[in-house]
Order: sequence, then C-alpha cells, then structure tokens
Amino acid sequence: RFCDRQVGLVDLMPTLIELAGIEPYPRHLDGQSLAPLQEDPDMTWERPALSCLTYRDSSKPRFRIGQVGPWKLVEGPFSASLRRVMNHSSDPFEHFGTFPNGITPLALNSLEESMAEIPFIDNVFYVGKPDLGQTDRDEDGLPDETEIDLLPLGFHPFEESSAQLMRLEYGPLELNPDPAGVNLTFPGLVVNPEEFREWHTYPLSVEKSFDLSTWEHLPENFHLNSLGALQWLERSGTLSGKAFYRLRIEP
Repeated sequence: RFCDRQVGLVDLMPTLIELAGIEPYPRHLDGQSLAPLQEDPDMTWERPALSCLTYRDSSKPRFRIGQVGPWKLVEGPFSASLRRVMNHSSDPFEHFGTFPNGITPLALNSLEESMAEIPFIDNVFYVGKPDLGQTDRDEDGLPDETEIDLLPLGFHPFEESSAQLMRLEYGPLELNPDPAGVNLTFPGLVVNPEEFREWHTYPLSVEKSFDLSTWEHLPENFHLNSLGALQWLERSGTLSGKAFYRLRIEP
C-alpha cells in the first residue's frame, strides 16, 4: 500500500533492527523505527523526517532539514539563526521560503526539538574510511583497503592482481625536462579515467636515491598526462648527474 508520510534515510537502520527482532540493540541508534507505520500505513504519524546537507569530507552539518506534515524547516548554513519555512500545501515547489511563514507552534516545536539532535559542530559525521586492517582476500600480497584505493589502476580486493603488480615493479620510467623541474612518467601505468578522482589521495608515492641505500620521498602527488598515464613532477630535479627512482605503494 502507498503511504504518503515523510520519513528519513536515517530511519532505515532502526527499522531493520526492529523487523529483524534484534532487541534491545546494544548501541544507540539515530533515527526511529518505521515498523509501526509499515504495519499500519493509516496511523497518525507526527514524527519529523530529518536530513542534512554538508560539504564533501566535512564533518560539520551545513544545512539541517526537518519536515512534518506540510511543513518543512531549513536551518543554515552552519547556524540555526538562519532559517526558513516552506508550506507544501500552498507552495509544493518551495518558491517562497520565509520565517515563520504561518507554521503552527506545535509543528515548529516538534521540528526544533528533533533538529537540535543534529548540532552545527565538527565531528557530527564520520568522514574517514573504515579501517579494514590487513585483510587480503585475494592473497596477492596487498591489503584489501589498499586495493580499493588502487581501483583506477586495475586492482581489485576480490581478484588476484599479480599482473598489475608486475606493471608497478617492472614497468618503464620516462624522464622529461619541465620548466619547473623534471617530469617522471610511468607509461605502462594507465589509469581508468572513469574511476580516477583528482581530489582523492592515492597510496602511491615516488622516492629518489643517489646511492640506493637512502631514499627521499618526493612530496608531489601524481597527476595524469594526456594519455592517462601516471606522472610526477620533481620540482627540484634536473637531468644532470645520476639518480635512482622507485614507485612505492604506501602501507
């Protein structure tokens, strides 16, 4: 049956926990179970649906949003003092958000109380990656977490990646002068452009040595050349003299 109540994605986990019969759950869960509404879609349901918006890699909410019945309250950016109300009964496309915009005291109190659980402070969200440890399900010598980061290079945590490792270990290296230094290019290491993200930090680095006993980490991160191959710029480098380079997968 169709149910027109507003609910939030944060409510899915407590709903699944209740439907699976895992009670009492040993940890606090955000959200509220929708199991009663699933059992009776016509029941009275005055619980606000909550959501929020933020920047990528930011642990602080930018906007927090609550909706109950026809009333939608939006607060932000980064402060509850900036707010507007939309009435979906008369303004379904949200063209005229103002405050208080005729919202009933009961609906406003309900939304304010619920939305206060999403404070405008840092570390509300976990924006890091889960620690997968040293699990290596395909037994190719690289942890799954490292291979997930190397997906654009053809690595995969569930498939043996010896061919990709051979390309890393024995692939050619080209050195070309650049006005800012020396470009180091690995022509055999071509990246899948659909999976490459410039803003992501990949576990790859280049090290330099003059005697093969001590190695210096090059601070620059790699970029892609016009053919999609990995390339580093060594700003302090020249093509005179002797030097050794190695590509390293960081643990």
